[in-house]
Amino acid sequence: LKNQGAIALSSSPAISVNGTYEHAVNGGTIPASTWNSGSTCLITGITSTMANGFSQSFYNLTYNCASQSASLNMGMYNTTVNGDFNYLNGGASATETGLSNSAAGAGPNNVLTFNGNFNVNSSINTNQICAHRSGSASTVTNLTVNIMGNLNITNGSFYLTRNTGIATMNWNLYGNLNMTGGVFNSSHTAALFHFAKSGSQTYTKTAGTLTAANIVIDSLSTVDAGTSAFDGTATINIKSG
Repeated sequence: LKNQGAIALSSSPAISVNGTYEHAVNGGTIPASTWNSGSTCLITGITSTMANGFSQSFYNLTYNCASQSASLNMGMYNTTVNGDFNYLNGGASATETGLSNSAAGAGPNNVLTFNGNFNVNSSINTNQICAHRSGSASTVTNLTVNIMGNLNITNGSFYLTRNTGIATMNWNLYGNLNMTGGVFNSSHTAALFHFAKSGSQTYTKTAGTLTAANIVIDSLSTVDAGTSAFDGTATINIKSG
């Protein structure tokens, strides 16, 4: 199903998605749906206004908006992506695309869960994907992003955050970190990136830039970096345990 304008729905529709829903319109709303195993929500039409409807449980979620001309937030609140999240394009320049913001929901705690891989592979190397990119302190004061699979950075910039509007900001990685290009960065020193698994994780870096970010190896995690260096200006904090 490809949405290029407006979809008229009954007051209480029951929508079940088995294939691909493509949101090919600027703004609008992604229909609240049951996203079955293997289904994909594909976002392609965003230019100047972000779509609503990201606060639900998806299977695969792919963001590929080549005509995006502004930095925007998805406004996710307690969102779950049960498959993979793919960030493939956010416009023709250094536009920022945030997963959430400080006014995303009605409570102080916002937990985003990605049960598959989180893949940063933008066709534009200056595109930026981050947890939070705008807004002063508001309803949400604690934002947690859990990646249960791997974080794969191939091209484009992965930022922990681009704004200080949320006081507590934690990324928890339970899989492995693989960098074959791109940038790993942050604009807020209070934002933390945790190797959080109870057990072994790997860090592999063959290319790309690891720069200003606070990385924590939690006490129950063992990180095997092999010959890969935690280089650049990133701060590494190894917890005792």
